[in-house]
Amino acid sequence: MLELTRESFDLLVKTDPVPHVLVDARCRSDSNDLTVPASTVVVKPAAFQTSMLPEDGCVCIVYDAEPALVDTGALACVQFNINTAAREHVPELEEISCDTVTEQGEQNYVLDVRRTDEVDNFGKLPHADSIPLHLVLQQLSADDKSPALTNMLRNDRTIIVGCRTNRRARFMTQILLDMGMKSVKFIDKGACGCSQIPSNDMKCYPSYEVSDPVPAPNN
Repeated sequence: MLELTRESFDLLVKTDPVPHVLVDARCRSDSNDLTVPASTVVVKPAAFQTSMLPEDGCVCIVYDAEPALVDTGALACVQFNINTAAREHVPELEEISCDTVTEQGEQNYVLDVRRTDEVDNFGKLPHADSIPLHLVLQQLSADDKSPALTNMLRNDRTIIVGCRTNRRARFMTQILLDMGMKSVKFIDKGACGCSQIPSNDMKCYPSYEVSDPVPAPNN
């Protein structure tokens, strides 16, 4: 199971980067079951309170790309121990502009972490491989990496992470840095920024969840 650092957990709680992210406040360290049953009682990260957790407890973060916790096989579960201390020196996350990403082409490894429906409906980031954030986390937690994820982790280029704006991308950037990747940046304005560049076949669009009707593009 993927263990979050204090920095990645704080970013998760503050920015709520993934639709249908749920927090199970029970400690699961004594369980061999890495899936969370559909009946699990959960709370939204925005409602997270330290007082909800036992002193030596841990939280199980559930990433769910579906409207309901039905298909446990589609869940990515990662763990965080609330006693994990923050590091003394944590570098700021680095951003990169849409113009630079487009100009540099395949000099970098670009990862598009939006859902598949977003990419299909509004276009993929330039020069990017597409792996939705919840699937990246699922694969890392299960240590069952797809060829695309394996390729990304083995490459020696700078990894550039993008999403619609930058919330998911910033979170994924922190996760990759926590894993020891040396050079990771996020696209400052994401797909909406990249859509302003004529050579990119993309459209900006409002935020929506997988169960919502597909919105009309902004441009």
